[in-house]
Amino acid sequence: MAWKERRGHGYRVVDRGPDGKKVTLSDPRHPFAKSRDADAFIATIEADKSRGIQWIDPRAGQVPFAEYAERFIETKADVSRGTLDNIKGRIRTHLNPSFGAMPMNAIQTSDIRAWQAAKKGTRAADTINSAFRTLDQIFELAKEDRLRGENPCDRIRPLRKDSRRAREIHPLTPEQVGIFADAIAPRYRAFVLFSALGTGMRPGESWALRVPNVNWLRRQVHVVESADEGNVGPTKTGRRRTIRIDEATAELLARHVEEYPSPDGFVFTSPEGKMVRHRNFLADHFDPAREKVRHLLPPGFCCYDLRHTFASLLISRGARIEQVADRLGHASVRTTLDWYSHLFEGHDDELLADLAGLVREASAPTVPPPSSDVVAMGYRQVL
Repeated sequence: MAWKERRGHGYRVVDRGPDGKKVTLSDPRHPFAKSRDADAFIATIEADKSRGIQWIDPRAGQVPFAEYAERFIETKADVSRGTLDNIKGRIRTHLNPSFGAMPMNAIQTSDIRAWQAAKKGTRAADTINSAFRTLDQIFELAKEDRLRGENPCDRIRPLRKDSRRAREIHPLTPEQVGIFADAIAPRYRAFVLFSALGTGMRPGESWALRVPNVNWLRRQVHVVESADEGNVGPTKTGRRRTIRIDEATAELLARHVEEYPSPDGFVFTSPEGKMVRHRNFLADHFDPAREKVRHLLPPGFCCYDLRHTFASLLISRGARIEQVADRLGHASVRTTLDWYSHLFEGHDDELLADLAGLVREASAPTVPPPSSDVVAMGYRQVL
């Protein structure tokens, strides 16, 4: 049975583990100030034992968070390379700076709430929530490994996303698209135009696009797969879609395939004729081209802004929200509004202008008003 010991001005609770050695069960950083508080903690421990809850050795939970996070990464062998890189990035950038040196059993719910609040003003809700999900998975594994008896994330909710706040995008004008297309290597000029002006496909979808999935006669592109650093899998939403393309885009694509044929049937390829690895494309081609003409492009412009450019052009030309969502392959129009709601604001002004014209036309008299001479003549007759 656990017991309490006097330590300085407070009390700690100790017990003996299965190996007979004495271990401290209470938080060593915050000893109980009153004897009755220590007694209440002992009662909780003994109640857990009576319910068959497994005993947790506090010594096992003294492993630093950063060290255990590496062990967690080793368990993610079933995820794609891109997903694994994202997990590593969240741990390195968002979790280790705050929790890396802390023992696993010392991290409390209040610590995580404080981390969440501190991040809230500096990062998007999606970014913080992604890091929080990784943190939650790490502590679930710690429960299975019996490093601690509970998950401190269980009582914390992810941050609520503000759908009214437009996400940061940096679309190009058609003129800037041409400037950037001329700056990049000739092999990828068609990719830039195809993405920004023709389809708005995700980069991974373009890298996975094969010649048989282009219907040249009907001018259709069938988006059925997505590439992730050399691995081909389903699209981001898991859905297939068909995009109609204009005649000029079809001709552009046909010339590109003729000039850069691929033995594996890919439309866009690496200089070696293989599937494009996105990280290599960015480092070897996209980033150098952006540096050449950076002064002519919007600040913060990135590869994904080619897709945003296509969306903004659709919206500026009066496309409905459902049309934009369908062509971009969004799971719902809510996703489209999260990204582009601010671009639809001008549509309301155009609609009101059209309605004003209809009101003026409908309210105009059907019989033309009398001339001033006729009115004057009628006035004299009355007199």
